[in-house]
Amino acid sequence: MFSRLRVFVFVFIITLLSGCTLKFAYNQLEWLIPWYLEDFIEFEGGQIELFDSQLDDYLSWHRHQALPEYANFLERLSELSSQSWNPQNQVFEPFSRAKLLDLERQLNLLLSQTVSPLVQPSVVLIRQLSTGQIEQIRQGFTKSNKKFSGRFEGKPEVEIREERAQKVTDLFENFLGELNEQQQQSIAKWQKAYIPMEDVLLSTRQRWQTKFLEVLTFAPQMTDEVLSNKLTHLYTQGESYRLPEHQLIYDANKQEFFKLIQAIQSNSSHIQYEYLQEELSEYQQDLTELAQRVEPEPMFEF
Repeated sequence: MFSRLRVFVFVFIITLLSGCTLKFAYNQLEWLIPWYLEDFIEFEGGQIELFDSQLDDYLSWHRHQALPEYANFLERLSELSSQSWNPQNQVFEPFSRAKLLDLERQLNLLLSQTVSPLVQPSVVLIRQLSTGQIEQIRQGFTKSNKKFSGRFEGKPEVEIREERAQKVTDLFENFLGELNEQQQQSIAKWQKAYIPMEDVLLSTRQRWQTKFLEVLTFAPQMTDEVLSNKLTHLYTQGESYRLPEHQLIYDANKQEFFKLIQAIQSNSSHIQYEYLQEELSEYQQDLTELAQRVEPEPMFEF
């Protein structure tokens, strides 16, 4: 609502941090999202009831409409991986750059489809905000940005690269299992080419936040249509807030990461291929089951 609420990404973050299952984490969104927003705003009067109603409607839509699309994407990814595995030579033929770009396009489309339904509820809620609450959001952004910058300010670039390389290693191992020596060397090579961009991310989010606060401030003077259009752009076109020089860094890192994916694939074993297919299948099954369930599972049931 008050930022680019990337629900699915948020679920995976909670999942990775807590060690809980995807299904468990997803079923806690009803209280996790309000808890998260407490850092940004204190609801007044009947706003909490309005927010709860809007959130319930959105989560119901997301469960029954968005999750099947995520499952379909994983099915396509599994089929693409199967087509790229050469059983005769026991090698994985890496995805072409065109295939990687198409996968990125599909993911961006899923993200857009996920956040677009938040626009109209946001219009309703924003109409209820007071000047004081907008100031709370501004202060919340400042606090969040300070916390974010504190994770990298003063750190030498070599340390930032090492931390990023570890996260990338964890990502690949989540889907392939233990990496072999050649794959580890590929990550070491990528680590040297990676351009630290934490300050780029901070700059981009600050520019987005400034625009969002501007929209909140002048919302009373806008028609619902104008406000909806501005929110749609904010929710779905976050990359437009990158500075040109920052876009160059982003593009360079994306190119290097594509090359890393291809290198990891080229050195994947049959065991890793089977591990990948099993992981994709399990995620797909979890998403399908979540989409079909009417009532969430009880909290804290692992």
